[in-house]
Amino acid sequence: MSLDERSSNILTKLLGSSSHISINELTSAFQVSKRTIYYDIEKINDWLKDNKLSPVYYVRSAGFHLDEDTRKKAPDKFSNIQQWNYEYSQKERKALIAVYIIGREKRVQLEDLINRTRVSRNTAIEDLKLLRSELQDFQTTLLCERHTGYYMKGSEENIRKALTHYLSQLTVDLEWSKSLFSADDIQLDRQPAYGLFEIEQVKSIYQSLTLYERTLKIRFADDTLRNLSIQLFYFLRRMLRRRNVKVDTQLKETLKDSAAFSAASKTVVPALERLSDLPVPSDEIFYLTMHLRDAKLHEMKQSRRDSSSYEKIRDIARRMIDDFQQQACIVFQERAGLEEGLTVHLQSAYHRIQYNLDAPNPLKEMIQEKYKDVYVFTLKVVHHFEIEAGVHLDEDAVAFIAMHFGGWMKREGILFLSRITAVVVCASGIGTSQMLKKQLQELFPMIDFIETMAICDYETAMPQVDFVFSTSPLRSGGNEVFLVSPILSEVEKINLLKRIYAKLGAYDHVGQSIEGLIKIIRKHALIRNEEQLYGQLRDYMARQDWIRIDQAPRPMLNELLTPSRIQRMDRVGSWEDGVAAAAWPLLKEGAIADSYIEAMVENVKQRGPYIIIAPLVAVPHANPLSGVHKTGISLLVLKEGIAFSEQPEHEVRLIFTLAAMNNETHLRALSQLTSLLTDEGNIEKLFRSQSTEEIMEIILRYSV
Repeated sequence: MSLDERSSNILTKLLGSSSHISINELTSAFQVSKRTIYYDIEKINDWLKDNKLSPVYYVRSAGFHLDEDTRKKAPDKFSNIQQWNYEYSQKERKALIAVYIIGREKRVQLEDLINRTRVSRNTAIEDLKLLRSELQDFQTTLLCERHTGYYMKGSEENIRKALTHYLSQLTVDLEWSKSLFSADDIQLDRQPAYGLFEIEQVKSIYQSLTLYERTLKIRFADDTLRNLSIQLFYFLRRMLRRRNVKVDTQLKETLKDSAAFSAASKTVVPALERLSDLPVPSDEIFYLTMHLRDAKLHEMKQSRRDSSSYEKIRDIARRMIDDFQQQACIVFQERAGLEEGLTVHLQSAYHRIQYNLDAPNPLKEMIQEKYKDVYVFTLKVVHHFEIEAGVHLDEDAVAFIAMHFGGWMKREGILFLSRITAVVVCASGIGTSQMLKKQLQELFPMIDFIETMAICDYETAMPQVDFVFSTSPLRSGGNEVFLVSPILSEVEKINLLKRIYAKLGAYDHVGQSIEGLIKIIRKHALIRNEEQLYGQLRDYMARQDWIRIDQAPRPMLNELLTPSRIQRMDRVGSWEDGVAAAAWPLLKEGAIADSYIEAMVENVKQRGPYIIIAPLVAVPHANPLSGVHKTGISLLVLKEGIAFSEQPEHEVRLIFTLAAMNNETHLRALSQLTSLLTDEGNIEKLFRSQSTEEIMEIILRYSV
């Protein structure tokens, strides 16, 4: 009797358990029905009977178990299953076919695949159909020519991604890969080694990887090291057939001085060259460096929850989020998700530092320039991580964390982080491009059309944008491509608008609003041209909607903190009096209500002096719904400090009251205020100021 993948895994689970395993535990572990489990147990019992072993016993109240004698003898029988006696699952068959086609120098005939997978012709054809569909995820095509057979077409990098994926499906949880590196007399035809590689060559690559580990002072997990050895064996076979990858010049500049590149060049590359008697191309060395680095980073991510540092890093993430909310005066509504994601990111960063793995951020300058507010607030909170890691984070690392915070802010609607970008591509010339661009700009005022291009220029440059509008089919380069006519009809405009809004997640709101308006208009008036009305309403609502989201004014610090909102006093009776006194200018002009002052005081009573953001500086604030009528900031400068608690570090002499209508409009001014308070000497200058004019001089320097 044959055992397939699932029944083999169920038997392995039973062999590893000294107690009963319930039916519910097995259905949950293997994601199948109870009937399927019973069917697999029958298979296992048939196999046990063939090997003269006792069957699986079932106790209704406890579950399945094997007797002691079977648990002792079965592993030897189990490890000696011959290849002809092993029944491949569909998942294994697809992976086996993929690896076989990629690894072969010649194209593969259907009969070869039938013999290798030991299934019927119809089953093999069905497996190929499913594989062809899956390969689309790797931008790779499975093709067949009648007389020559099956082969794959795609970029070499994408084919290797597919190869790595399918090799992992053949090596995960299979005992053959463990024995491969611990015994010298392995038989290639033993299940389930598949006969796909030469063991001595793989062992040689394995040894070079252990040298790579020692050079970088890192450690791969055993499974990762075994899998990498086999992957690199196949990469070498591809190189020998001149199937080489190309690596971006800028990326090579980034990697060439890295420790990982040096280690790969001195350990893994010589081993591959000895096996092939050929030099490894320069681009391949860079590719191998990235592949090994990514394997380590993936391993870190997979094991993050098992790591002893996980809870420690999670606590750092909590403190960073606390401080970020405090600095930005915002509240994340879905904090748990942010905390989980930031913990994962920080743990990967922690291990990168430990193992000296470089992680350049190509978006650093853009983050610093366009999203300065988020970057500044991030700078104020990363010290929690720096203290734990014992290093100073460079700008690349800070920008990565800022991207994480900024992405979550965008998700919660706190900040619309960037304009949408697009290019227009035409086959018939720049004149047509410009004409189409003008139509699209009128249709989509929220999109920045950064360039018009000819098809050949686009396919050479492959700019990274959100959308590409083209009059002819072209290679996407990973961008979202929309085929359009050079002159758009009203119907085409409506359909294109629906598609774009659907991509942006905004169509339901705008489209339904237009349709709702038209229904109302129909009740009270005769519509002569409904299509034209729809188009005009669409244009109007598109502009209004995106102006609110992306072009909402964000005042500078001097626009919110004006001379009339600045006060200087010798002393106040209590911290509650200080909060009320600082807010008085805003109350007097109607920007806030009395209830807002009460809410600020209540927040401090409930949560402690969290509003103290720097020595001697507090920024009291509360929920806008507590009584904010207009966004504004006021300042109270005290000659004598006021205590917010018995601890000396909670004394305050500067109270900036923040009243914000929402989570967004105050961010620019607050970022400028943060910069002002961070620069050395400014707080002391505010203390020593003798007039409102002196204070405004300092404020104006940062209101840019």
